[in-house]
Amino acid sequence: MSSGVFVFDVVVTLALSSWLLFRYGDWMRHRVAVTVAVLVAWYFSFLIIFVLPLDVSSTTYRQCNATAYAEYLAKWHPPSVNATTSAAGLSRRDVSEAKTPKPAMETSETATIKNQPTAPPFESPCDPPGSLMPEHVLLDLWKVVYWSSQLLTWLVLPLMQSYTTVRRIISLMLNLISAI
Repeated sequence: MSSGVFVFDVVVTLALSSWLLFRYGDWMRHRVAVTVAVLVAWYFSFLIIFVLPLDVSSTTYRQCNATAYAEYLAKWHPPSVNATTSAAGLSRRDVSEAKTPKPAMETSETATIKNQPTAPPFESPCDPPGSLMPEHVLLDLWKVVYWSSQLLTWLVLPLMQSYTTVRRIISLMLNLISAI
C-alpha cells in the first residue's frame, strides 16, 4: 500500500493553505491564535478537495475486489442445499434415515466432493491504484476533518471574529475619545 501520494497531498495542501493565508490574509495584524485557526480551517477545506480522489480510487478498487470475490465464490463454492429446509414433503422413512448418521465413506456428499475440481487460489482481476491506503486511515482522516471543521465553523471562528470586531470597535472608540 502506497502512502506517498497521500503524504504528498497533505504536505502540498498545507503549503498551499499557508501561502494563500500569507498572500491574501492580514496575518501581521491579527493574533497568532486567529491566524492559526484560519490556517487550520483553510487547510481542512483544501484537504477535502485533494484527498477525495484518493478515497474514491481506493473505494472503487475495494468494490471491484468484492465483486470479483463474490463471483469467485459463486463459481467455485456454489451454495449447498439449505440445511433448514422443511421436512414436510419428506416421508417418515426419509426423515428417519436423515437422523441416522451414515459412515463417512458411504455418504453421497463425500463422493461429490471428491469429484469436484479443487478451486484455484483467488487472484484479483482489479489493478490496485497507486494511492491505495488502508481503509482505517482515510476513515480516521474524514472523522478528524469533519468534526474539527464543525467545531471551527460553529464555535471557534465566530468567537474569534467577534473578538476581533470588538477589539477594532474599542480601539476606534479610544481613538475618538483621545482626539476630543
